[in-house]
Amino acid sequence: MTSSTSLVRIGVWSLTLITTAVGTIALNELAARDGFGLIDLLSLVLFGLLTAWVSFFFWMSTVGFLRLTLGREFASKPVSDIRRTRDTPVDLPTTAVLVPVYNEDPATVFAGIQAMIESVAAEGLCETFDFFVLSDTTDAEVWVEEVLHWNQLLDRIGDSPKVYYRRRPKNVARKAGNIADFCKRWGTHYPYMIVLDADSLMPGHVLAEMVRRMENEPDVGLLQTPPLPLGGDSLLSRGQQFVAKLCGAALQEGLRCFIGDDGNYWGHNAIIRTQAFTGHCGLSNLPGERPFGGSIMSHDFVEAALMRRAGIKVRFAPDLAESYEQGPRTLLDYATRDQRWCQGNLQHLRIACGKGIPMMSRWHMIGGIMSYLASPLWLLFIIVGLLSVTVSGGAASVIADGRGNAISSATLALAIFGTVMAMLVMPRLYGLGLILLGDREESTFYGGAGRLVASTLLEFVVSVLLAPILLAFHTEFVQACLRGRRVEWDAQNRGDTGTTWGEAYQAHFRHTMLGLGLGLVAWWAAPAAFVWLLPVVVGLVLSMPLSVLVSSPGIGQFVGRLGLLLVPEESRRPAVLRRFDELSSENDQPHARDGSACEHLLRDPAANRTFLELLEDVSETRGFDVPPSPKLMSRALASMDSLSNDEKLEVLGNPLALRTLHREKWIPADLDSAMNRQQSSHPPSAISS
Repeated sequence: MTSSTSLVRIGVWSLTLITTAVGTIALNELAARDGFGLIDLLSLVLFGLLTAWVSFFFWMSTVGFLRLTLGREFASKPVSDIRRTRDTPVDLPTTAVLVPVYNEDPATVFAGIQAMIESVAAEGLCETFDFFVLSDTTDAEVWVEEVLHWNQLLDRIGDSPKVYYRRRPKNVARKAGNIADFCKRWGTHYPYMIVLDADSLMPGHVLAEMVRRMENEPDVGLLQTPPLPLGGDSLLSRGQQFVAKLCGAALQEGLRCFIGDDGNYWGHNAIIRTQAFTGHCGLSNLPGERPFGGSIMSHDFVEAALMRRAGIKVRFAPDLAESYEQGPRTLLDYATRDQRWCQGNLQHLRIACGKGIPMMSRWHMIGGIMSYLASPLWLLFIIVGLLSVTVSGGAASVIADGRGNAISSATLALAIFGTVMAMLVMPRLYGLGLILLGDREESTFYGGAGRLVASTLLEFVVSVLLAPILLAFHTEFVQACLRGRRVEWDAQNRGDTGTTWGEAYQAHFRHTMLGLGLGLVAWWAAPAAFVWLLPVVVGLVLSMPLSVLVSSPGIGQFVGRLGLLLVPEESRRPAVLRRFDELSSENDQPHARDGSACEHLLRDPAANRTFLELLEDVSETRGFDVPPSPKLMSRALASMDSLSNDEKLEVLGNPLALRTLHREKWIPADLDSAMNRQQSSHPPSAISS
């Protein structure tokens, strides 16, 4: 750890403690005016924890803001402007680019892969990168579509760079198991692996820069880039990408200065030294039953901790900003993703307390836990505060300060509330300042200075309204995990379909009732507290229309046409994103067919041959010499579409069954085609005779 990192850590921790202490003392003064009881003590403990959580990230952003302004690095620069190290090697080792997929839309996945491959080729790096599509897909139709799209991709790009496809018959340990399977089979051939998600996009020069940095710093085992959420027309999507771009520079720079060589891994858009990973990052199951036992769901934090335990550096590279991913389009999709992450992060409770985990790695895990645990703590703080005000009768007492001036309870409460809100607002103002103080042209990519300010206000208002809804969601998720309820790690919905009123009613009815209950209790028991609770009450009571509104693609497109919530990547679209847009909009089918993908596979000789070659390369499916039951084969011959997903998988996983069905379906289809041609060239009387 460098001296500068030590100073930043000491400074951030000290300022966090001072801020928390001052706020807690002020609240204690407010609570003690009407007597101090158990409720007040609980309120102080909760407030201290939550204030520390908020102030920590405020001071982290402050460090980043000061670092950028003092360094005159106001706006985030495109990666093409990065100053590369002079001693950067010209010849880079071949690196594996891994794209794990799980029941994703194959057309979108392979559009992204092709866009990255073309970007790599434009940089003259075809021999530097091999791409691996690692499938854990369990949907039979999607599996076949993946193979067909992969085959089409090979036809388009040829054999350079190489693109491999493999599907695991058994989805063991999800993504972590998939990456481990790659390392076991092919890891020794590649000194580095760049791990992506199914929705990741990175241009070729960024991929190359990641490899260069790893080559120049052999003691670094993992380099994490900051993915920017892009894509989607909903108001929620636009707000996510805007605030990430706005606040990202200061917060990410502050994080880099704070963590130094003790970085974290976010599971994707990162480069990893393969030997270090295979040597130190093996994961075992946690004892006990799920959700807290079993396989580790949020494996990335743990893998970074294991690497740091071995003395290997983990770095964060905020300047590699051309790193993209797709975010959730609707509030319900956002909540669904958070539910999975909540369970995975809560698992870290056991790991963070384990032996040998470095202190900063424990901090990363505790931070991930608090990102969800903070919600029930805030709700508990609100309820305890209502009880406290009710017991005290809401009296507006006054005291004298050191100079004899009277300070009312309302004024002190307003000061506490204002301080917390200021710490939440300041990272946005830092981002605003970095853009406006920097290159004058930079603000034009946000729609101009006026629209940039308006966008910041709009995003903050939307965030304030959505915060109580997410608070309620996260509280439900935490208590569900504590009750032993587990969730499955399903594929993320990445389509712009919006949220129906029926879906909103089903998801938010409880939230509406919670908001009405809190509002009525506050109005009846402590009218003075009702004003403070108004943002929470409004967000919960209006949760249904808000969910529909922020998830609507039409509303988001309208906001975009007004020039609000714009980001530079929209007006100066990077080449890899433009190409991805073109390939996605084409929406090509990899083949012409009348029926489903499975039906096409059984009829088309080329598709059947490609699928069989892949299947027989997988050791788990070799040696099948007995087809499925005659009844299942008969039904599959009649129509694959009539089979359940498990039955389709049984047929598709059996090479002998595929050959048999192909012969039966292809030959009759060929004869039928010949008969049809004959009918079209002879009068009906000649055919019938």
